[in-house]
Amino acid sequence: MPSSKFRLGSRVLLNRSAAYRSAATEFEIVGLMPTEHGECRYRLRSSQEAFERVAEESQIEAVTSTANES
Repeated sequence: MPSSKFRLGSRVLLNRSAAYRSAATEFEIVGLMPTEHGECRYRLRSSQEAFERVAEESQIEAVTSTANES
């Protein structure tokens, strides 16, 4: 069983290659799901949507801090 790259509470983005249309830009991982075809899967939630999504690890990436500090 592969180990998860992300943990509960991690902030992530959907990759452009993900087959989802989403108004949300940032998601929080709210659940880990069983692997499928050898890939970890996650339950995602956004404050901009009233439902959860499921995404494979290859479809998400970590949010990186891009804040400009003066």
